[in-house]
Amino acid sequence: MTASKDAPFLVNGVAVTYPVHMSLLHPNFWTYWIHTIAQIIAAIMALYLPRTLLVILIGAVLCWPNESIWRMQPLASDWWLMFIKSVIVNIAPTLPMMLCLIKNPSRRTRQCAAIWTYCILWLNVAWTLCFLPNTGFNPISVVNAVCGVSLCFSLIIHNVALCKRGCTLFEVQGNIIYGYGTSLSWLVCYTVWNALFVLDIAVGVTLQDIAFWAMMIFFYYHSDGRSSVENYFAMARPISLSMYIATSDWPGLFDYFRKADPLGVHTQRHPYFLFLAVLNVIYSFYVIFWEFCLLLGCNGADKYFRSTFNKEDSSDESESNSDRGEL
Repeated sequence: MTASKDAPFLVNGVAVTYPVHMSLLHPNFWTYWIHTIAQIIAAIMALYLPRTLLVILIGAVLCWPNESIWRMQPLASDWWLMFIKSVIVNIAPTLPMMLCLIKNPSRRTRQCAAIWTYCILWLNVAWTLCFLPNTGFNPISVVNAVCGVSLCFSLIIHNVALCKRGCTLFEVQGNIIYGYGTSLSWLVCYTVWNALFVLDIAVGVTLQDIAFWAMMIFFYYHSDGRSSVENYFAMARPISLSMYIATSDWPGLFDYFRKADPLGVHTQRHPYFLFLAVLNVIYSFYVIFWEFCLLLGCNGADKYFRSTFNKEDSSDESESNSDRGEL
């Protein structure tokens, strides 16, 4: 605060518009419900109508309309980027995983599908590093980017460790597909990293992280806890994210949703978010340490392999290629 002849006091500050009356009934309030209901429907269909669900998830992006979605103009660069992102998310990891779930093919086919799916997961994490220049290399984005690099390394090490032991990465039992390519510690770190990445865009996007955990737990109880909760990620995440992308695209066709201001959080204004980012990076180093232990077979690695892979994959015995059919 400074004084002058013309103005006794000059105040430097940041003007923030106060929310209008009934601002809690922002259009995003309704999109959150759309996402939630769609996630519940997707989780049930994955168990009982997997074929129909696969058609819906693929059709949601193949029927991409030649109209303005959100604030993107048709055929503009950002419009194409969003379209490509939707195609990659809804098809690249979801299609091979769902086909394995429906067909229950041979172990070799499932192994190839699993490696492909985890490669797409790796690319999705690495893809976020391209946004770093757009953030101006602010402290939180830089720290979170370091965490993203760490996650990429640990994901590779984990899957190499499993392949080195000859472990199957995808296993189908009943109407559940189990994926062993991500550890619980990796998923916790991944969730915090992803939430910090999307907060500046729109705080509601963190719903996608809550959704896949909820779907994992739903599948866990449906299967009577046959496997550890993290092993449901390979089924839950592609389905959950694909449905989230689908239900994010189509509301953007309507002016009621399209003209609403995005509700992002200015993470640079609060040290708590920097604290979370730094703490998560430190935790990511522990994740790498644990994955190296799996690779080298030390510090409880043998116990992990015995407890996780103590059952013979029943699908390997028959090498069945018959369809499961829809219940």
